[in-house]
Formats: sequence, structure tokens, C-alpha cells
Amino acid sequence: DLLNQKSDTLRINSYRAFEKTIYNLTLGITAFNGTNLFFSYNSKLFSEEYIKTIAKHYRNILQAVISRPHEMLSKINILDESERDQILNQFNNTEIDYPYDKCIQHLFEEQARQSHDRTAVVFENEHITYGELNHKANQLAAQLKKSGVRPDSIVAILIERSVNMVISMLAVLKSGGAYLPIATNLPFPRIEHILKDSNTTWVITQQSLFDKCKTFLDGYEIFMEGDKIYTGDSKNLKGNVKSGNLAYVMYTSGTTGVPKGIMIEHRSVTNYLRWVGPTVDIQSGTNYLTISDYSVDPIITDVFGSLIHGAKLFLPDKNLVLNKEHFANYIMRHNIDMTDVVPSLLKELILGTNKLRGLNTILTGGEKLENWVKDQIIGQGYKLFNHYGLTETTVDALVTQCSSKNTSLGKPIANSKCYILDQDSNIVPVGVQGEICISGNNLARGYLNNPKLTEKKFIANPYLPDERLYRTGDLGWWLSDGNVAFGGRMDRQVKIRGLRLELEEIEGLLLNNRDIKDAVVIDKRDKNGQTHLFAYLTADIQLDFAIMRTYLAQYLPKHMIPSYFFQIDKLPLNSTGKIDERSLEAIVSVPDKSKEIVSLPKTDLERKVTDIWRDVLNLEKIGVDQNFFDIGGNSLYIIRLNSMLKTTLAIDIPVVALFEHSTIRSFTAYLSAEKKMEGAGDEHNYKNRVSKGRDRLKQRRGMVSRGTNV
Repeated sequence: DLLNQKSDTLRINSYRAFEKTIYNLTLGITAFNGTNLFFSYNSKLFSEEYIKTIAKHYRNILQAVISRPHEMLSKINILDESERDQILNQFNNTEIDYPYDKCIQHLFEEQARQSHDRTAVVFENEHITYGELNHKANQLAAQLKKSGVRPDSIVAILIERSVNMVISMLAVLKSGGAYLPIATNLPFPRIEHILKDSNTTWVITQQSLFDKCKTFLDGYEIFMEGDKIYTGDSKNLKGNVKSGNLAYVMYTSGTTGVPKGIMIEHRSVTNYLRWVGPTVDIQSGTNYLTISDYSVDPIITDVFGSLIHGAKLFLPDKNLVLNKEHFANYIMRHNIDMTDVVPSLLKELILGTNKLRGLNTILTGGEKLENWVKDQIIGQGYKLFNHYGLTETTVDALVTQCSSKNTSLGKPIANSKCYILDQDSNIVPVGVQGEICISGNNLARGYLNNPKLTEKKFIANPYLPDERLYRTGDLGWWLSDGNVAFGGRMDRQVKIRGLRLELEEIEGLLLNNRDIKDAVVIDKRDKNGQTHLFAYLTADIQLDFAIMRTYLAQYLPKHMIPSYFFQIDKLPLNSTGKIDERSLEAIVSVPDKSKEIVSLPKTDLERKVTDIWRDVLNLEKIGVDQNFFDIGGNSLYIIRLNSMLKTTLAIDIPVVALFEHSTIRSFTAYLSAEKKMEGAGDEHNYKNRVSKGRDRLKQRRGMVSRGTNV
């Protein structure tokens, strides 16, 4: 009997164990002659190198616990010195020289001297040379300075896309002030709030906009667009503006329910401009097309990136991007070399076509760039740059030239640093997700008139004394080559067609309506990859969603108005008492718009157009009296709609007609009327109508652009 034998007669000389597990990663511990730890892992998911790194970090934690048992766990550093050096120094080796003491206008004036007689800006049929642009900006700047504009003074610009828009931006900088661009398609209460919040005294505008806004422009010193503001001395101004003074203030959506102003200094912009030109190859001879609104920061690359490097800047009509064929023709007719397009618009305008003649370089950013989109663009023969940044980081913080590798956000730009931190501000290892934080010369001064928010978002850099760190709220992780991958948002900030918004601002405005008890807004992508906003509301009465849209349109830009509204009994909560967004999505996975149908199509033409609408909007049933923009339509879908109408009906529709006739009944009536008019055969009358139509389109350009959000 073995139990009655001496203990030393039973020995285990060796053993072999075979383990099957359903887990992809397992940590095992054996305790025979010492303690051994081993990892079992799925080699299809994890590399041996990655597992060795995890083991090293685990060992570092154990050693720290043994040697410093009273230390807080949040203070334990799991990285060894070589890893810290790689992240802090090698990945962030970005220092280069740049004219730290110069302002934006100084860089432009240097280029204006070199390129005096060369074309600087083209808007429709209007051309202006570098010399003329500089002289006119000087004349307006002198008047601004005479009226009291000083360094850090804020001057609002409320003006349509034009050469005068560029002149105004430069003039404010030359006068020593900081310009505040206000999108002309904003609701009037929002414009009024921005003007009051900025404490500005001066507004550069045009007569048509002044007439619409004059009820709240009383008390401001107005500079009206036109020849009268371009008089007097045209020499460069001498002033005491420094690189540490403000260059511009841009307003973005705010969590408190009102937009917030972000203050950017000259030195941050000059650092960016001196870096971006050589990086993407903007130079003398480059034809650069801008389709960005001047109130968002990609315009900094487009306007100042072009002008300080001697390029020719093209400013097309806003509606150009709403017609894929017209956009392609414009590119080829003007030999455009480079443009900046958000990914959602990139898919509509560039994909599915042959390479556009002349166009070589595309800059993109503002939204997630999907791998399949990147691969197709590169496959068409374009050089593609993916940019990541926020207004608080002066346009860009990370950039990469795309290749066959998976899409990343890129590496830090010149004189900036990127940190991926955990909730305790510790550096996380390569491959581990954390919050993307940015430091360096590209940071904003802060938020205008909001020191508490500035203090919260711009903190002391724990790794570089005397420097600040901006917490972006974005998640990401380091790749082994020093690029950063994107992991989504930590909060509820969303980007719609490249435009940043806070869902809390929309919810706060909805809750200000006395009929609504509770409200939550979420974002969701459709099958085409387009992001839409869904509003879920509770109320004691039956809500009229058309009234809700009209109410929101008084205060919010178009892109912030939800595409879909749903009234529910109560908002679902999870076990922690927070809104359960997954349950919300399950309530109505696909919006049922059939309940809103007034009348179904009856004629062949109505049925054809309805089929096109259904395909574009991804809806099963659509009524002929439903408004395109009330059932999920937007400016990106207008591009697709226009293209499909031309293909199916063999007609070229003016974009303005799609905005004016936004129901199927109205649109088909318009088409029928146009067909009758063409059949009349009166050539003189037809030419007269075309001429009047063009004049009308020019008169309506302001209204049309207000309905266009790209």
C-alpha cells in the first residue's frame, strides 16, 4: 500500500500537461521549486512579441509591489526605461526651427514681395494678384487700426465666400487684431450670441447680410464690403503686434448649450504653416482648391497655407461640391493640384471615377478615414494625407501620408508632442488604449471668457515642466512604428460631415421646450457610412416633429438638427442609472417614416423620382409631400441624388432646384414645367430665362448656402 510506504519512495521526475481552453489569453501559475508564471494565448490574435511585452509589464508591477508595498497602484509605472524613452523621446522627436517671433501677416508680406504680379486668389471670374491682395488688405487694415483695433482686439467677419473674405482675414491680422469668422448660414440668434460673447466692437460684413442682421448689429462699428473700405495708404502697416497675440477666434459647439470660442495665437499658426507646406508640398505653382467654410480651421491650411507658399488659391461657389460632374470639370478645367476634403465628401466626389486630370494630392481629416476608402483613393493614383487635430491644437496635431498599411492618425507634427495617457495621467505602453493628449507650440491659448473650462482641458504637462497638455477626449494607442491609431471618443462629442458638435447642446435646447419632459440625442451610421442624429423624446402630449425641427432651426446650424425624431414612453436606463443607448437603438432600429406619409406617388415620373429618393435615403416608403431634408436628407445626399437623377432621367438638374423643390410633388411639377418650356422652341425666350435664372441664382446664393452644410 503506497500510503504506508516511506514518503521518499514516491517521486515525480517530470510531467507533461495538455490544456484546452476557450479563452484567448490565460495566465497560469505553478509553485513547485519556486513560482513560475506562464501565458497561454491564441497565436492567431497575439504575437509572441506582444505576449513577451505583457509579461514584462506584469513583472514590473510585481517588482514595484514587492519593493514599495505602500505605494498607490495608480502611481506604479509599468514601463521600463527603454519604453519610456521610446515614447517620450523617439516618437516625439519633432523639434525643428521656425520663425517663432513672426506673425501670419509677416509671412504673407514676404511672399507678396516675391510674387507681386502673380495671381493669388481666383473666385469665379475674379482674379487678384499677390500685390493687389496685399494693398487692399493694407487699406482696410489702416481703417480698422484707426477705429481702435489693437493687439488681441477681436474683429468679427460676416461675409460670403469671395475675394473680399480673404482680404478681410488678412486685413484684421495686419491691423493687429484677431479675426472672428462667423458662418453666414447660422441662425440669427446664434450669430447674435457669438457677437455678444466675443465682446467685439467691429464687424466686417456685406449689405445683403447687414440688412438681414441689422436688428442686432446696432451698436457695432460696421465696415461694409465694397470699394469705400479700400481707400488710402496701401503700404504695409507698422505695429506692435507680437507672435504671442491672438490671430483668430473660432466658435465650436459647447456642452453647456451654447457655442464656445477658442483662441489661437500667431506663433501656433506660423509653426503649423511652416510645417504643412513642405510636408504636403504646397509651393509656388500649386493650384489649391478650397471647399471649406471660413469658420472652421481647415481654412487655415487652405488660405494661409497657400498664400505664404506662393500657391494660387481657388474659391469656387459653395454649390460646386453638390454636383459630382461639375466638381470634376472644375478640377480639370483649372488644373487643380491639391484640395482638402472630409472623408464623407471624399466618398461622394472622388470615389467611383477615373483619376481627375491634374489632381495629385488630397488632404483629408475631420472624420474617421475608413481603410477601404483610403485604399481606393490610393489605388486611383492620388497622394493622400490623413490629418488629425482639433481647433484647440491649431488645425492638426498628427498626420500621415497614407499607404497600404491600415489607416492611422499619423505622427506628431513639428514642435508638438503626443501622449497616450490613462485616467491617472500615466503613460500607457505601445498597443494599449488611452486618451490622446497633445502638448507643444500648437496649443490654443484657451477658451474665450471661460477660464474654468480652460483650466480643465489645458493642464500642466506632467512630463515637461512649464508646458501645457491638452486632453482631447479622443481614445487611441501607439503603434510600434510611432503612429497613433484611433479608438473613438470618451465623451459624447460627434462629428457630422467634418463639423464638430456636442450632443448635450442639442439636448439642452430640446429640454428648453416646455412640451418636452426628457430628451436624448445619439449618433448612428447608416449603411452608406453616413452619420445621422437620432432624437428620442418623452412628453405628456403628442409631439409634432415638424414643429420640433422648426424650433431647433431657430438656434442651431443645419448639421446639428437631428435627422430622425422618436417619441417614447420613457428613456431606458441601465443598471447604473445612465441612459442605455443600445436599448434606444433597439426601440427603432430603422426609422419608420411611413406613418408620416401624406400621399403615395401616382404618375410614372413621381414613381421614378420616389424610387431614387428611396435608394438615396434608404427608406422603404416615401410620400410625395414629405420634405427631403425632414426625412434624413442632407447636402451629401444631394450630391448622390443629383447624380442618380441625371443617370436615370437623363437630365442635368441645377442644385438650386433641389433645394427649392424639396418634395417629390414639387420637384416633379418643376420638371414637367421645364419640359414644356423647352418644348415651346422659343430660343430667344429660352436664353432670356437662362440669363434670368443665373441672375436669380446669384441673388439667392446666400440663401442656398445657408441650407448647405458640407
